[in-house]
Amino acid sequence: MKVEGNVVHARADEIEALLTHLKSVTTTAFVHIEAEGVNEKTTLLRLAWVDESVKELLTSLTLEGFYPYVKRDKVTSFVHERRLSQLWKPLLDGNYSQDENGIVYHFEAAIQKPARPRLLVIFSSMPPYIFTSSLNRYMTFNYQSMAKFSNKETSVLRIADFGGILGNFYMDTKVHPKNSSNIMALIRRTMVELGVDNRDVVLLGSSKGGTGAVHYGLKMRLPYVAVDPVLSEHHYWEKFNDSHFTRDTVFDQTKDEFFDELCTDERFQTFDEGQQVIIYSSRSPQLQNISKYILERNPNGLSIDVVNEEIKDHPDVAPKSLHVTTSVVSSMLAGIELRNGQKTIV
Repeated sequence: MKVEGNVVHARADEIEALLTHLKSVTTTAFVHIEAEGVNEKTTLLRLAWVDESVKELLTSLTLEGFYPYVKRDKVTSFVHERRLSQLWKPLLDGNYSQDENGIVYHFEAAIQKPARPRLLVIFSSMPPYIFTSSLNRYMTFNYQSMAKFSNKETSVLRIADFGGILGNFYMDTKVHPKNSSNIMALIRRTMVELGVDNRDVVLLGSSKGGTGAVHYGLKMRLPYVAVDPVLSEHHYWEKFNDSHFTRDTVFDQTKDEFFDELCTDERFQTFDEGQQVIIYSSRSPQLQNISKYILERNPNGLSIDVVNEEIKDHPDVAPKSLHVTTSVVSSMLAGIELRNGQKTIV
């Protein structure tokens, strides 16, 4: 291991010495890890998926506030979160912003000055390649044309899922135990600044973003549209060897524990007609948990089953239901009342 000021160079097998140094020298800003097995086609995150010792290394660095941002040959570079604004290009060029609590976001003002302002809050899904070394894995620009099809008085707030190895599903973690409170503060502050009423907000997300939409919709009592939300880890633990790095990493609570507590009749019943929308597919493996925590518990929402034959798995649901999602969100932002119930769309 080699130390040069606030930069550390280490091999992947030097984890104990590295962690001892990071805990004693809290000004460390960059860590460069050389690992056998990392090459042109394989990132450190991809390697960690199949190698428990590398997963332990990634978890330990994440718990110390370090995140991979680039790969060069066998070396993966990590940056401490306090240096994000000095390194991550979207923050440097002003495309993204970061608030006083460290929440990274992108804001798009309404096309025209609103007489009745609306706000669309979009939570990010996983990136196209989940094992990328780029920090862009924390902010995927889903529904890029949604504002164009929505009311021109609608502003769009996109919130990055920064933290965790591949993100933290917008939940609290051991590193950021106040993450949920900070995200809610950002949404509320944006609403106040724009003068947006609760009824003129829609929270939207698919997959991991759908996890966020359900979470904050129920916690904040704000209208939400969740597309095939991920409400349990077990599918990814059992079939994909924990491909999202949520088992024994940075979380104190599983999604099952969290949504079992959150999804209560008391919360569901506080919404007006047509303010809770779940778009899913009976062809998706997520159906079991969506049914368990939402469909079977919530008589006060609109659920839409998209049974398009081109849907073969969970990642297909969002793109194959885009027309439905666009129609629903646009209607909600236009103030058109939706009716609760269950619908099936082919």
